[in-house]
Amino acid sequence: MARILFVLTSRRETGGNRTPTGFHWEEFVTPYWAFRDAGHEVVVGSVLGGEATGLPGSEVDGPHGRISRSVRRFQERGQEMELLQGTLPVVAAKAEDFDALFFPGGVGPLWDLHETPEVGALVSAVLAKGGVVATVSTGAAALLTALDAEGEPIVRRRRISTAPDAELSAVGPAPYSIEAALVERGARIGRNEYMFRPHALRDGGLVTGQNPASAAPVARLVLSALADMQGAQPTLELVPPALFRRPG
Repeated sequence: MARILFVLTSRRETGGNRTPTGFHWEEFVTPYWAFRDAGHEVVVGSVLGGEATGLPGSEVDGPHGRISRSVRRFQERGQEMELLQGTLPVVAAKAEDFDALFFPGGVGPLWDLHETPEVGALVSAVLAKGGVVATVSTGAAALLTALDAEGEPIVRRRRISTAPDAELSAVGPAPYSIEAALVERGARIGRNEYMFRPHALRDGGLVTGQNPASAAPVARLVLSALADMQGAQPTLELVPPALFRRPG
């Protein structure tokens, strides 16, 4: 059994117009249940600790306007909802206590994940010990300040999937391009060119996904990576196959 830490954004408002924000429900609970149902221990943390709030509207499943099955399952269970009231602050998280980290997206992560030094340090430490780090969509902001053993960006020369500019602009203003920020640090962007379609990939112990539709594929790759922790890890694994290109 592995021990997995989710790190949620603590940001509750965007800049400027102060629109309510938070973690993306689907990107959190779909992997949450995948890991729980597989028998792993899950700890829910956040950047600052304490209460974590979801991005309004992110609990809805696509254009049908219904709350998704995984979100409903979580929200109808009091013991699960209580986890969001007392999340573990990232400053209190120790790499040796966890086999994997998981960073869901939303809008809030674009602000506080890369601005919190402890986030990058935790990512670096977990990968250095042979653990797994996973991100979905804008959760990849957690990778921006992480460094490898040589002091280089952890994403340098790695295949990374994250929220494309076109998808970000379709859902509202963002403070910066997460794709461009990753490319500046040497990442090689992988993307499904069809908007809002799933795309997830694994590069060693790093697992990343493009958008909410990628949450389940990312979870499957994390489970595969955890199973491989006792043996050799594949260099690259894709779900589904997609083209790699730099944004532009």
